[in-house]
Order: sequence, then C-alpha cells, then structure tokens
Amino acid sequence: MDIKHEFDYTLFTQRNAYTEVPDYDEETIFYNSIADGNLDKVNEIKEVYFQQRRSFGEEGGKLSSDKNINRKYYFVMLAATIMRFCIAAGLDRESAFAICSVYINKADAMTNLKKIDELEMAMIVDFTKRMQENRKKNVISKQVSRCIDYIYKNLHHKITVAEIAKHLDMTPSYLSKLFAKNAGALTPRRYIFQ
Repeated sequence: MDIKHEFDYTLFTQRNAYTEVPDYDEETIFYNSIADGNLDKVNEIKEVYFQQRRSFGEEGGKLSSDKNINRKYYFVMLAATIMRFCIAAGLDRESAFAICSVYINKADAMTNLKKIDELEMAMIVDFTKRMQENRKKNVISKQVSRCIDYIYKNLHHKITVAEIAKHLDMTPSYLSKLFAKNAGALTPRRYIFQ
C-alpha cells in the first residue's frame, strides 16, 4: 500500500469510527498551563484531556497495532510537545531534553499500560513544577515568590495589584516596589501582562 492510499484509508476509518481528533485549542491550553507552571489548571483539565486523547489513540489514532507500543508512541509525542512548550517558555534546553529523555527511557522499559499512564502524570507534574521554579529562580523575596504564585493561580480572571497586595497582607505601593526590586524592575502589573 502506498502512503497516499494508507492516508486515505486512515482518514476513512477514523471518520467511520466517529473518532474525533483532540481539539487543538484545548491541547494548547493544556500545554501552556504546563509551560506556565500552573499546576492548579493542569490538574483541573488533565483527566478530561487525557480521556479524550486516549480514546482517540485507541479508536482511530493507532500508531501501532501493539497496544503497548501505541501507548509509548503517544507518550513520546506528549513528552516532546511538553518539552518544546517549556523551552519556549524559558526552560533551558539542556534540562528540558534531559528530563524528556529520562521519562521516555522509563516509558520505553515499561510493559504495563497503567504504569505508563502513571508515569505520564508524574512527567506532567514534574515539568509543571519545574516551570513554577523556573519562573521564580531569579526572585529573592519570599513575598515576591508568593506574589508570582498568586498570579499564576489566578490568571484566568482579572487580577489587580491591590488584590494581590491584600492577599499578601501589604500595601499595593510596597508590593510594587518590592516586586520591581526583586523581579528585574518589573512591576506586578507588567509581570501579569508579560
């Protein structure tokens, strides 16, 4: 069978199985949440996202007729995509490639689908936490670190400096000065829009 014929056949079988390709916007939100270090958002959407992706992989998006190999291929695609999003968001390339390599090698050695799923979740949390730390690595003050955490946990709605200051039990003026001193002359407001 030539590639064009296989491509046409694959599309035909996916459509006949009513297999829906995972939504691009939902995937992008998921990957950006990891790259932003937003663990709350990742936890909120990961199960729905993975259920959708797994059903696609089992029903129409078969990369291999062997279930273990199919699952590992999807694991590699996920790991590589997360790695690229994290690099684009500031994680250094060497660390990103090393983390990705470690997880892919662990998955490659596994034969139990449930264990691969557990490893996948661990990898997602690991990348997300590393991105949280990466965002704070140049921050000295504990208050500014808490401020950044608050910003990332609340990006889904409008945030004001006054709201953040109240959460941290300080004045907006003091927070702005402290933040600028510790975060490279950025104010909290500019940081939010960055």
